[in-house]
Amino acid sequence: MGDDMTDPTPDSFRALARSSPWLWRTLRFTIEWERPPPGEPAAVRAWVSRPHGLRVEGLDGRLITAGWWPAPDAGMPAVTAGPIDRPDGLVARRPDDWSGPYRYDDPMFTNYRWVAMLHPFELADGVDRDDDGAQDGLWSPDRTPIEFIESPRAVDRAGRVEWEATVVTTPSYAARCSCCPLLNGDQAARTLAGEGWVRTDVGRPRAWRVRLDRETGIVSHLAESGGRSRSGGWSLRIEAVDEPMPRALFGPDTGGGTTSVVRIDLTP
Repeated sequence: MGDDMTDPTPDSFRALARSSPWLWRTLRFTIEWERPPPGEPAAVRAWVSRPHGLRVEGLDGRLITAGWWPAPDAGMPAVTAGPIDRPDGLVARRPDDWSGPYRYDDPMFTNYRWVAMLHPFELADGVDRDDDGAQDGLWSPDRTPIEFIESPRAVDRAGRVEWEATVVTTPSYAARCSCCPLLNGDQAARTLAGEGWVRTDVGRPRAWRVRLDRETGIVSHLAESGGRSRSGGWSLRIEAVDEPMPRALFGPDTGGGTTSVVRIDLTP
């Protein structure tokens, strides 16, 4: 991992947010949620082996879920070209293909915020919208989903370089899954309303402090400002990047299933 503490530009911050699929293959980390997903503990430890494996345990070592999923691009046409890289190695533009970013999804835990946390392209690329405000087409680096109300800066967190910025959403912001946005504010609520889902919560956040881990491009910290959402933020600490992970760690093959193959009840 590099130790360059040079402050990034807004363009560099967005480039890092779209680069995660090409920066690492395995990841071990702990995460503590501000408001845990329903039925889940406040903090867990996870192992991710791209593109198939996910294992999640409580911090006491109790198994919560484990599985080995088919690759997310199974059955999709092959990508004929790789991403367009910048001189610093970050991604300026992802490969163009009909499936958009979905072929790079990691196995999901709880909801699609987990997937977006590990590949936060929704902070990098925006969408066009039609006259009714609905998303019109796939995400593009030519559309800006966030504005920076404080310039990005490099920070040291326990020996890891993270890029931190305080941001607000623009009308071009569109979440990986509209019901599970990273930035859960008014723009996300308008998108849901356009799909027929009415949210009754009030006092939503107006801004967010976001940290991206420089080595991996994942969202290591998220905090709301100026309001409160149902989902809240989190703090994530990386324990290992690209360490060998034996296949047996993840349990049996799911055979195309979309839910965990091992699950325990955490209710006392």
